[in-house]
Amino acid sequence: MIAPETPITETTTPESTDTHPARTVLREIVEIAVITLLIFGLTRSLVLNFVVDGDSMLPTLVSGERIIANRNAYGEFNLGDLVDWLPGVPDQHWFTIIDWGEPDRGDIIVLTPLPPGQQKPHVKRVIGLPGDHIRIDHRGDVYVNDIPLHEPYTGDFENTCSGSGSYRNCDVIVPEGSVFVMGDHRSDSADSRYFGVVPYDRIEGKAWLIYWPLGSFGTLAQPSYPELTPTP
Repeated sequence: MIAPETPITETTTPESTDTHPARTVLREIVEIAVITLLIFGLTRSLVLNFVVDGDSMLPTLVSGERIIANRNAYGEFNLGDLVDWLPGVPDQHWFTIIDWGEPDRGDIIVLTPLPPGQQKPHVKRVIGLPGDHIRIDHRGDVYVNDIPLHEPYTGDFENTCSGSGSYRNCDVIVPEGSVFVMGDHRSDSADSRYFGVVPYDRIEGKAWLIYWPLGSFGTLAQPSYPELTPTP
């Protein structure tokens, strides 16, 4: 006679549940906030949005237009940058991973000038590079190393550089690590003629896109200066 099998009863442990729903919601809110801050911080480290204020870049940029500037257009990414943000750690310079290069002539940049310029962001065009001899004559023509510069982006606006008063920097040799900048609206722009050259560390980024209004949407053209290119 075969004894009937003893039925096996499976027991399961009920899943643990959080008896504090408010704590769960709070944790999710904190996680979302941290992720949002990380995304915001990463975005701000890459790009800068800027509202054009004034007419100094007419006809290229109109007051009220919104542009995006690439904050990593210049400079380099050094391995030491990964620890520079830690409190109490001095600046580290180990070795360069990426070198984005330096400003180029014709670039439109966002910068904060040295005094006497107003300590707020400006948008201007790079005209002179390190080592360039920039000269602006009484007619307003710009010369780079004694070669007249062709500048179709200035439109019909008169160039002003008196050599004294506000526009006094009319004959400048650009030092290393700096650029000479001018607004495209030459008779209505506080630029290097007024506040002098701009050190690299005062450059916030390179403007590359107009995103508002939608009718102006598009990238900013990069001019060429064939007159400055040596002929073979």
